[in-house]
Amino acid sequence: MNLFNFLSNFSILLLFLFNFSLGRNTQNSKLSSTENTNFHQDLFNLNYENVGINSKHQINSTNPSINIAIIGSGAAGSSTAYYLNKFLSALNSNATNSTNSTTHLDHLSYNIKIFEKNDYVGGRAFKINYTYIDKDLDIINNIPVDIGGAIFTNDNLILSNAIKIFNLSTAASIDEDNSKIDHSFGIFNSSDPEKFVYLEYSSTNQFYNSIKFLRKFGLFSYIQLKYLLSDVISKFIEYFYKSGFPFDSLNHIIDKNSTNFIELTNLTTLDYLKNYKKIDNSNFLLQFCQSVIRSNYAQNINQIHSFVGLVSLSPLTANKIYHVTNGNNLIFEKFIQNSTSDLFLDTKVLNIENFYQNISLPNNKLKLTYLNNSINKIQNEVFDKVIIASPLEYLEFENDKTSNSNFIQNFYPDHQYVEFKDLFVTIFSSKKSAPNNPRFFGLINRRDFQIPTTILSIPSFSTDEDYYQNKEDFDDEAIGFEFYSIQILKYIPATEEYIYKVFSPNYISKFQLLPLFFPRNINNINFYYSKHWKAFPILTPIQKLDDFQNKFNKNLYYLNSMESLVSTLETSALSGANIAALIAKEYFKDAEFSLP
Repeated sequence: MNLFNFLSNFSILLLFLFNFSLGRNTQNSKLSSTENTNFHQDLFNLNYENVGINSKHQINSTNPSINIAIIGSGAAGSSTAYYLNKFLSALNSNATNSTNSTTHLDHLSYNIKIFEKNDYVGGRAFKINYTYIDKDLDIINNIPVDIGGAIFTNDNLILSNAIKIFNLSTAASIDEDNSKIDHSFGIFNSSDPEKFVYLEYSSTNQFYNSIKFLRKFGLFSYIQLKYLLSDVISKFIEYFYKSGFPFDSLNHIIDKNSTNFIELTNLTTLDYLKNYKKIDNSNFLLQFCQSVIRSNYAQNINQIHSFVGLVSLSPLTANKIYHVTNGNNLIFEKFIQNSTSDLFLDTKVLNIENFYQNISLPNNKLKLTYLNNSINKIQNEVFDKVIIASPLEYLEFENDKTSNSNFIQNFYPDHQYVEFKDLFVTIFSSKKSAPNNPRFFGLINRRDFQIPTTILSIPSFSTDEDYYQNKEDFDDEAIGFEFYSIQILKYIPATEEYIYKVFSPNYISKFQLLPLFFPRNINNINFYYSKHWKAFPILTPIQKLDDFQNKFNKNLYYLNSMESLVSTLETSALSGANIAALIAKEYFKDAEFSLP
C-alpha cells in the first residue's frame, strides 16, 4: 500500500487503540479439562526453547511446595497465573530430566488461587451482548460488543501470541468492509466557527483525501512521528521483552540513558513532541494527535506524559488493528483455563497481613482474609506468595483490623496516591446510519451538513498559548453533551441497525442521545447500555514508580505499578508475565526467560 492510500485510512483507524484493561458465578471454579491437560503436555514437552526458558537446573529452594494467591483476574492477574504455570511446569520438567542437577530437589509443587471480586474474568476487558431476534431463523442472537479493552495491534506480542495458541478467531476493529457504513471521519472543536476542523469521507477519492490530510497536518510531521514511534516501540520491546526481562523495577529501566525513557515519562506529550523532538506543526499536534490521545485516554496532549501519549499514536506503525470476535475477555479466560489455577469469583479480599505477627521477617508468609459471597462465608488462608493485580486504591478492605489506608501505610509507605480517570462508555443502536442533526454540534444553519460516522473531539481552545492557560475542555453551550468520541462499530443486517459507541466524561442518558438525530424520536434509539469506568490513571508526568516486590515483605508483589507508566491490556499482561518470571527465578536460580 502506498503512503497516500495508507494515510487516508490511518486517520480513521487511529481511534480504535483504546486499550482499556467473563466467567460464571461460582464458589470455586477450577478451570481445567482433558483438553487443557493435553494442551499442557504438548506445550511443555521438554522443548524449552518454545517456552522461552533456558535453565542450568540450579534450584534455589528447599521448600517442596508453595501456595500463591493472586488478587484480580484481569489482564495482569490472569497473565500471572498463566505464565507462572508455564514457566514452573517447564522448569520442573527440565530439572526432573536433567542429569546435571546440583540439588536433591527435582520438583517444585505449586498451587495458585485467584480471587476476583466480580463475577467475571477479564477486568476492564468487559463485553456485553447486543441481543436481537432473527425473524428468518426464529432464534435469539447475541452480538458481543467490547466495552473496555476493545482492540489491540500486532505490536501487542503477548496478546497476539495468545490468540494463536488458543486459536481464537479475530476480526477488524470495526466493520470496515461493510458498505452500509460510510466510514467518514471528523475532528470536532466546539469553539471553532466551522465546528469540524477536519473532515474525511470514504465516498471522496482517496488520493484527494490523502492530499487533504497532508495539506492540513503536514507530511514532514507525519514522517517524523512515524519514525519516532518505530524507535520507541523497538526499544520498549528490546528492554521489556528481551534483554531486560524479567525486571524487578520499572525505575531501573526508565533510568537507563540508552532507552531515552526518562524524557518520555518526565515530559508531557506536547512538550516532548514540540520542544524535545521539534515537531512544530500546531494542526498536527493540537488537532490530529490531540484528538487521538483523548479518544484513547480521555486526557489532553499537554497533560498526559509522552510515553503513554505515543502509545496512543502507535497504530501508525501497526500492520493490523483487531479484536477477538467473541470478546477480548476470552484471552484472559483462556489464560486461567490453561494455568491449573483455582478461581474464586465473587470473592472479595478483606485483609492482607503478615502471618507471623509482631515479627519483622523479609520472607514472612502472608495471611489473606476473604469473603466468598457465593457461600457468604469469611475465610482465612496462609500463602507463601501474594500478588496484588489490582490498584492499591481500590482493594476495598473491609474488616476490623485493616483499612486500605492502613495497609498502604504499613506495606507501601512511599506509595504516591494514584487518581483514576472517570470514563463513561455508552453503547446504543439505531436505524440511522449516522447522526443527522447538525444543530446538536452547533451548526445552526447547516441542515444539509453530512455528519461523519466517527467523530473525535478536541478541547474548545486551539492555540499553543491557550493550551497552557485555558483548562476548560468543552464549550457546554455549543454541543448537546460532552464527548471524547462517537463512532459506529458495526451494522446488523437482521435488524437493519447500527451499533454506536460513545466515550464521554459524564453519564449520557438515552434521552440525551435523542438530539443526535432529526426528527427527534424515542424510536430512533433501540438498544442502550452505559458503563462507568475508573478506566486508567490520570497519566501526568512521573518521577518514580512502585517496585514490583515489596521491600518490607519479599513475598508480596504489586503489579499495577505498570499502569502509571502505560495502561493497556498488553502491558498489564506483560507485568503479570514479569512477576511470574521473577517468582520462578527465586526457585530456579539460573533460569533465563524470554517473551512472548
